[in-house]
Amino acid sequence: MLTSTASRNQLYIREFSLTYKRIGVYVWIGLAAIGLMLTAQKILRERSNWFLIKNNINLWFAILAVSSLLNWDLLITRYNLKYQPA
Repeated sequence: MLTSTASRNQLYIREFSLTYKRIGVYVWIGLAAIGLMLTAQKILRERSNWFLIKNNINLWFAILAVSSLLNWDLLITRYNLKYQPA
């Protein structure tokens, strides 16, 4: 599911340019992938539900903090100018 969504999102970016929502899709894919890994770790190591909740919340806040450091407008504009659709 994650690879299918990522490949379709990349097709949309190539055809119709980069937008905030398409970046959001990649953030969602990353969070979902890490969430699946944490769930597997919880099952294999017999961790508690609190382990899963705590780590997912910490991950969400870390990504929110890191993403606030980026100038998304500049990144999107430069990408779209460099890779203009035909």
